Formats: sequence, structure tokens, C-alpha cells
Amino acid sequence: MTLEAAFEDWLRHLTAEKGLSTKTVEAYTADVKAFLDFAGRGGAGCAGLDRVLHDRYFEVLPPCAGSTTARRRSSLKSFLAYGEQEGWVDPPFTATLETWHFRSAVPDYLTEAEVRRILEGAAREDGPHAARDRLALRLMVFLGLRVGEVCALKVSDVDGSEALLRVEGKGSRVRLMPLPPWLRDELVDWVRLGRGVSRGPALFPAASGGFPTRQELWRFVKRLAASVGIRRRVHPHLFRHSFATQLLGSGAGLRAVQDLLGHADVRTTERYTHVAPERLRGVVEACHPLQGAGALQTSKKARNGPY
Repeated sequence: MTLEAAFEDWLRHLTAEKGLSTKTVEAYTADVKAFLDFAGRGGAGCAGLDRVLHDRYFEVLPPCAGSTTARRRSSLKSFLAYGEQEGWVDPPFTATLETWHFRSAVPDYLTEAEVRRILEGAAREDGPHAARDRLALRLMVFLGLRVGEVCALKVSDVDGSEALLRVEGKGSRVRLMPLPPWLRDELVDWVRLGRGVSRGPALFPAASGGFPTRQELWRFVKRLAASVGIRRRVHPHLFRHSFATQLLGSGAGLRAVQDLLGHADVRTTERYTHVAPERLRGVVEACHPLQGAGALQTSKKARNGPY
């Protein structure tokens, strides 16, 4: 089998059977294409896809973030494992590939004061899309939605009677987000009043009537942050980081935050547990049922020695 045919075969498998998000498929596709271009320049066919070629490829790549390297290795492992399964890569190749570990970067986030300033700035907006952008912003701030999830929302995703919002996240995973009463009322009114006089399915329609682009909300957030005097780089995903940080810092359970964020793996959510250690320590001291007993034992030891 040629490299091109192998790639097309794997791509059909990736899109039809794995259920990965569009962005993940695009990233994996680019990673594997780059590897196959490298292999093709050296004259390798499927029979030449071996550990030596794999390792040589990563040796010549320019330095990049640990997360990018991990994704590239995951992409190639997916491609090569499928090749073993289909018989055009000789096993046991992928069994010899080590799992690539990297230290995840500490998530940046906005302080509560910064978020409040941005919300107050949004309330003063009066442009043609001000109402739309203001409500989209509140979904990112108060529900922790990804900007892509906000842009993809449909009118039918709003369940006013149950105060729920249906959100389709990465990997086509659907979660139901509980709406605070005031936010439920704002969404219901937005739909009832015509969403800026649009008849299409988009909850936050663009000027064309279709779904908005992520770039539109990026520009809105960037301009809004600058208008209220926040000098550092602000982008929509910071609201998601801030949402998780504030919930965990206020004592919310890790699994609950994982469900709200739509993370498939709780280890992704664990990145946020370091950011408010003193507040988390306070939650333990205030809420653990045996904290009082622990304090009593400590005072006894202080009086009577360790035994």
C-alpha cells in the first residue's frame, strides 16, 4: 500500500469510527501529513515505517511546547497502530513507543475583580451586536463554555422550562448545563424577542444570519478588556479558566467541575487545583466532619506529649 492510500484509509477510520472533534481531526491530520512528507522525501513506503524513521523525524523537528510534542506523538501512534491493525505496518511497532509525559502549564486566569470590570464594560456597550455579544460573554463567564461551543449554540439548545442549556463539546460529547434563574430569563427573552430579528437556527446569529465565528467573539473580548484598562492579553478561554478556578477555590468538587467543563479526563480538570491552595485548605478545615476531632487530638498532644 502507498503512503497516500494508507493515509486516506486511516483518515476514514478517524472520522467515521473514533468520534473525535473536528479540531482534533484537523490537528491529527496535519501531524500525520507532515510525518508522511518526511517519510516520502526519504523514499520510504509503508514497509519503511519503522522505529528508526519515527525517532529520526522527531529529532529534526524544531523545538515546540511539550503539549504539541505530546499531540504529535499521539497522532502518529494512532496512525501507526491502525496500520498494524490493517497489516501495512509491521508489529510490534507501537508497543515500543513510550507514552510521552509533559508538565502541563499552569492555567492563566482572570481575577474576580477583572471579570467584574469586563462585565461592567459589556453593560455599557451599545453597538449593533452589543446585546448578542453581552449574552454570549455571560455564558463564557458564568457557565465556563468554550468560545466554539457558544458560537455553535442553536435556539433549540435552550430549555427554558427546565432551565437547562444543551452544549455539544469536544468529541461530540453533550452536556446539560444548569442555568441560574436570571440567565435562563435572559436567554428566553433573547429567543422570544427574535435574536436581533433572525429566523435561522443560530442562538447568536452573525450579521449574515448564520452562526458567528470565534474570531468575532475574540475581537469583542480583546476590545472590551482594553476599554476597561486591563493591559494583559485577554482571550475568551480565560473566562473558562477563571470559571474553574473560582469554583474549585470556593469548595466545589473536582468531579462536579469536570462535568460542568465537559472534560473527558479528570486529569485535565486537576490543572486548576493548585491555583487557590489557601482557599482549598480553608474548605477542608471548615467542611471536613472530623476537623474538630483533629484539633482536639492536637491539643491533647500539646498537653500530654505524643502518646
